[in-house]
This record gives sequence, C-alpha cells and structure tokens, in this order.
Amino acid sequence: MSKSTLYDIANEFEKSLDNLLDHDDSDLIKEIESIEGEFKSKSANVAKYIRNLEHLAQGIKEIERSQRDRRNSLEKKIARLKDYLRINFEKTNTEKIESDDIVIAIYKNPAKVHIVDEEKIPEEFFQIKETKLLNKDKIKESLKNTGIRQIIANRMYQSAQNPQVTLNTVASVDNLNKLQKKLISDWRKDRIRPQINDLLVKIVSETLAAHPKLNAHYIDDTLNIIENINLGVAMAVKDGLVVPVIVDSQNKDYLDISKEIRAFSKKIKENQLLPDEITGSTFTISNLSSYNVEYFNPIINPPEVSILGLGKISKRIDLDENGEIKVKNVIHLSLTFDHRALDGVPASNFLDDLVKNIESI
Repeated sequence: MSKSTLYDIANEFEKSLDNLLDHDDSDLIKEIESIEGEFKSKSANVAKYIRNLEHLAQGIKEIERSQRDRRNSLEKKIARLKDYLRINFEKTNTEKIESDDIVIAIYKNPAKVHIVDEEKIPEEFFQIKETKLLNKDKIKESLKNTGIRQIIANRMYQSAQNPQVTLNTVASVDNLNKLQKKLISDWRKDRIRPQINDLLVKIVSETLAAHPKLNAHYIDDTLNIIENINLGVAMAVKDGLVVPVIVDSQNKDYLDISKEIRAFSKKIKENQLLPDEITGSTFTISNLSSYNVEYFNPIINPPEVSILGLGKISKRIDLDENGEIKVKNVIHLSLTFDHRALDGVPASNFLDDLVKNIESI
C-alpha cells in the first residue's frame, strides 16, 4: 500500500473518531465496531493495530457510572488514540511494530510500551518509559559519566549504531622480536627502548598504503579515501582513553614514530595534549597486548572505517615448511571494519598482507 493511501486512511479514521462524539451513547459501540471493520478491510497492516479499538468498547461496557462519566472516558480514549496516530512504538519484550509509512497503535497498558521516536511524543507521555530496574539500597556506588568518560560514551554509542564486523587472526612476531633487539643497540644513543607497538605502527602504515580503502572516512553515505595516513594510537588515561594521532605516519621511520609516541605519553601524564594532536586520525590501533587478552572487538572511531586491535603475544606450536614441529611467538590481531563502507574481502586482504609484512620484517 502506498504512503498516500495509508495517510488517507489515517485521516479518514481520525475524522470518524471526531464524529463519534455526535452520536448517542447507545450507538457508540456499534459505530466503533463498524469503523474497525471498515479499516480492517482497507489495510491488513493498519488492521493489526486497529483491533485495539475493542478496548474502547470494552471500556464503555465496564463503566456503570453517569452519562457524563461515560462520555468523559470515551473522549479521553479518543484523544489518546489521536495523539498516538503517527508515533512509532516498540512493544517491550515482543516483536517490533513498524511500517514503512504509518503505524497506528493503542495499548491497554501504556507502561509496557517503549517509545522509539521521542521527539514526537508529548512531554506528559515520557513517564511510560521510566522503569526501575535496580533496588537503590543494593547499589554500592553510582558513578555518573562526566568529562572524557561521557565523551567516550557518546562516541562509542555513535559508532555502535553502524554495522561492524571483526576479523581475527595471528601473526608470528619472531622476526619482529629480532628487529626489536637490534634496535635496542642502535637506539641506545637516543635513550629510547623500542617497543613492539612502535614497530607495528610503522608496519600498519605501510600496509595501509597498499590498501587505501581502509584509510578512509565514511560520511553521508560516501567513502572518502584519505591520501595521508594519520594513525591514531589509543592510550589509556584516568577514567578512559585518548587517541593521539601520528600524522603522515607512512613517511616516518621507526625511530621517529617511537619518539612521537613517547612525547604523546609524556603530554598525557602532564595533561598537555593539544586538540590538534587528538583529531584527524584515518585509522586507529588499540593495544591490549600487555593484558591477558587474545582477541577482542575494538569499536571504530567514527568517521573512520576500520580499527586494529592488538592482543597478547603467546607461544604457539606449529609445523614449518619441512613438517617439523616449531614453537613460535604470535600476536593476536582483531580488525574491525564498517560494513557500510567495506566488504569482507578487502578487509581480509588487508589483514593477510599485514600478517605477511609482520612476519617478513
């Protein structure tokens, strides 16, 4: 049924309700049943919810008071129906009630109705969505989100509205460990000890250069591929995390990246990070390798289209090319991508190449 037809039905129905008040009480129930039957025949979709009009008739039968009380009750119920005519609802713990064009719904118990479209609801109806789920006497402590924690909450909620998929794999870091040991000696004069995370930032940057669709922003149904690779590195702070950005990371060597990460870490401790240093990232790395976590589902930092999670490094028994048993150290990798912008194949290709680049370093 077309949108215009449904709205015509709704408008005709609304006029019919207004006309009810001009009838004698003895005819009200028959008129209601007549209207209900007419609309059931016009639209199966609308008819599902018009059945609730039976509550109006039932309410009339149950009221044995004066003529004025019966008429007031009917007027209130008709007013409520008209208020709800073009508002979408979702019934608690049941199937969602929805339509492409219009949803008409009345409930005998409004307390069991959860509002979907709050902006269209009159203020007096807000109390029906309030539910006490907790006994406050048993709450040990209540921590309200403020400051950076609230910002993180808002960003993560925004991200979670989008379809996200996480791919998991492992990569041997035996060669990476050898490079790290070599750089310890090479960088001694700079008084910097290389970390696996520093080296991975560079490797990820080089891999992104070969997979530009992952170095992008998704805005207004458009995938905007970014020329520069600005890698965000998530760092923990009190009550949350911040993501300082290594700008043009594809053009920096291991030492440059290590120095920049150390500088960011110092600024975070001294609360001196500048706004420009935590904006503009095109891809993010979230590192939990120091914890007993293998795989996890990192949440994308919008409008980016992907994020890489680094899990713990652990030992794994494997067979080499000669079929000999070999123990190798592997890092667990979790790549989350926005399925609106990317499909599984390009994301998997990136992850495959990243593993090869890590293992062949």
